[in-house]
This record gives sequence, C-alpha cells and structure tokens, in this order.
Amino acid sequence: MNMVVHEPTIKKTTNPRIYTVVFKTYDDDEWDTERHYYNEVVERDWGPQKETPECYYNFEKWVRTVGASDTVKGDMEYTAQYSSRCIARTYYVEFYDPIRGRWSENYDLAYGTKVEDLEVLEVRDTTIGNCFYEFTGWSPELADVTEDVLYRAQFDTTCGEQYTVTWLNYNGNTLEQKRYSAGDTPNYNGATPVRENTAKYTYSFAGWSPTVVAVTKDTRYTATFDSTIRKYEITFKDPFNHEGFVDSLMIAEYPYGTKATDIDVPELADTTIGLCTYSFDAWDNEIADVTAKATYVATYAKLCVDPPPSSSSVASSSSVMSSSSVASSSSVASSSSVKSSSSVASSSSVKSSSSVASSSSVKSSSSVASSSSTKSSSSTASSSSAKSSSSSKVESSSSEKGDAIVAMYDLQKNFKIGFARNMFTVAVDVPSNVRLQVFDMNGQLMETVDEYIAGSRSFSLGHLDRGNYIVRVWNSTAQRTTRIVIR
Repeated sequence: MNMVVHEPTIKKTTNPRIYTVVFKTYDDDEWDTERHYYNEVVERDWGPQKETPECYYNFEKWVRTVGASDTVKGDMEYTAQYSSRCIARTYYVEFYDPIRGRWSENYDLAYGTKVEDLEVLEVRDTTIGNCFYEFTGWSPELADVTEDVLYRAQFDTTCGEQYTVTWLNYNGNTLEQKRYSAGDTPNYNGATPVRENTAKYTYSFAGWSPTVVAVTKDTRYTATFDSTIRKYEITFKDPFNHEGFVDSLMIAEYPYGTKATDIDVPELADTTIGLCTYSFDAWDNEIADVTAKATYVATYAKLCVDPPPSSSSVASSSSVMSSSSVASSSSVASSSSVKSSSSVASSSSVKSSSSVASSSSVKSSSSVASSSSTKSSSSTASSSSAKSSSSSKVESSSSEKGDAIVAMYDLQKNFKIGFARNMFTVAVDVPSNVRLQVFDMNGQLMETVDEYIAGSRSFSLGHLDRGNYIVRVWNSTAQRTTRIVIR
C-alpha cells in the first residue's frame, strides 16, 4: 500500500510595523507623541505657544529633526518653530486686608513693573473690641512684577487694656508709634535716631527721656543726644619749609571757637637765596577764630640786589683815595717848604745885611758881597734840600696810608645799622665801600646810595613817601636787611 505524504503548507502573514513620532517644544522638552504605521504621512498643523516672562510667541509650524521624510519609515521627531514677534505678557496683582475684608486689584501689569508703581491697598492699625491689630507688612514681601501674585496683609494682635507709646526725635518728629497692653515694657524697633551735626558740635544718640518703664498710660519718649565740640585742622603753608614744617606744611587741630590770638602762628625768618632775600610779608588770609577747616599760606616780599663790587674796583677806589690824600699832603708840604724857604731867605738877608753892616768898617765891599753871596747861596741850597726832604716824606706817608686802607678793607668783617627820625645810620668797624638800597613793600627799588664809609655815616630818607620800606646794606663781605617806617 502506497502512502501519500503531504508536506505542510506555511501561510505567510504580514503584521504592519508601528513607529513613534515625538513632538518637542523650542527648549527641547517633549510636548506630545503619536504612533504611526509604516508609510503613513505625519500631518499636524497646530502646536504649543512659546512663553517667556516678558512675551508670548505664536506657533508657526513643525520642523522635522529626525526622519528622512514626512512618510513614516521609522521613529521620527519634530520641533516647534515660532513667530519672532513678541506679544507682551501681562500679570494680575491683588492685595487683601483680612481684618477689614478689603481687596485691591491691579490688572494688566507688564513684566518688571516696579513695586512703587503698584496701587497698594491702604491698611491701618485697627481696634476691634478690646483687641488692637497692628499692621506689620505684606506676605509675601512686595516685589517687582514677575508673575501673578496675591499679597495678604499681616498684623500683630494685642488684646486687653491698651495704651499708645510714641517715640519722638529731639525735634518732635514721630519716629514710631505702637500700642501696648498694660504692664508691657515698650521697645523701640525703628532706626537709631539721628541728629544732624552743626559747625560747633557732633551728636551721638544717648537714650530716651524719660526712662522707659512698663506701660500704665499713653506715653511719649524723646531721643536724647551727647554733644562733642568739633575740632578743625588749621594748616599753615610755607614754601621755604622753615623749622617746624613738614613738606612745607604745619598742621594742628583746634576746637571750634578757639580765638585767633590763641592759635600758634609760626614765626618765619627771612630767607636769602643767592642775591635775593625773601622777607615774610603776611599770610594770604587774616588769621581768624576757628569755625571751620582753614589753610593759611605765607607770602614773601622778594628783594634782589646787584652783585657786590669786585676786589679790583675796591682796590681802584682805595688807590684813588690814597692818591688824593697824597696830593693833599704834598700840597701842604709844598706850602710848608715855601714858607720855610722864605723864612730861610729872609734870615739870610738879615744875616747878610748884618754882615754887611759889621764888615763895612773892617772888610771891603767885595768881601762883604762875597760873604753875603756865599751865605745866601748856602741858605738857598739848604732850603731846597729841606723842601725836597719834606716832600719826599709826605709822598712816602701818603703811599703807606693808601696801602693801609686797602688792607683794612680786606679785613672788614661787619657793620652796624640804625634808624631814627627818618635818618638811617651805618657804622663800620673798618673803612669800606658800602651800598645802601631802599625797596618798597612790593620789591620796587626806590633808591641806591654808594659811599665809602670810615666810622659812621647817616643818610636822610625823609624825602620818601610815608610807609614801610625794606633797607639792604652790604659790602663785599657782609650784608644786613631790615624793615623801616618812614613817618
């Protein structure tokens, strides 16, 4: 028996595949998902709105970010695309007072609206029955608008017998006011009281008057302050940085009200630099009583002179004076010689005449003439010799005197000066050439006098206008400067 073998028949079935399509927002958050069969076309023309704190942005379309086409071949992703136009967001802010049941609403507020621009509900302290409700603020705390918000008034509640405590500043302004139950000790919670400083005083908070005690009635407390006299820096400036100055400054502190006469004002000496002397004149501002910080600057009168005479000019001057002295002495000597010669001649004549008279009886006239001639000649020669000798001695004496003057000038060290009744006197220890110059207080040269002084010499300055002057006296080795007043 033949058996027939049948092979099994395999029936093929096709199960369509399903894929996931994800829709995302602009910030890559998953907004929605869909399941699609293979080869289906994804179609969606609406999407979420984009929001930022300031703006809304309208949805425009979906942009495929995963997948080859809108026909489903596998899992796919789409991301929303938005309009670039900002639609301004607005917010709602509300205030609520639970004690009196009052509301206040603010609509359509733009993002970032300042808290001070809000219409805040006015809330007052309230007494209901024997309870006192003191408004303490809002919850949450007020802030600029960034979202919809409800602010709720907050209160401290005190029940029982109540009294009002008021805290006042020194000028009567109210700093704080609060209700307390009988027996409670009040406490000031405001900012530390302040009193403005004055030119004379600084103030610091000291406490309250009267002393704070437990509440038994309505009470007022007033702030008290300690006062301290202010001190101010008084600065003196000196460009020559005299002793006591540091970097040309002398600074000291004095209490307000210190009298000008009690300020330690520095005394400034004259300063000589080269051929110029700087004499302190005055402070740029009058020294005043201390009422604020002050600075005083020293001012000086500047006096400059020509260079002192050179040694050659001094020697020349001395030589001239020596020659003059010699000439004068020679003249005196010459006169003396003449007188001496005349005297000799006269004596000779007398003697000759006497001889003639005496000899006339004994000797011949020729003998007498010879004798007379001889005596006369001898007398004349003697007189000439005497004259020559005298002249020689005078010239020698004059030369020695000139040398002595030069020597004394070289040894000259200093001199003394004085002023009285518009007469200026200069006294030198050793004869020398001296220059005297007079300046007004602006440093203008008014007069110059050059003199050779041996001993002392006075100069009248009465022809100058009345007022203050500076006098400079000097020679090649010393100088003096002083201030005078012409009256």
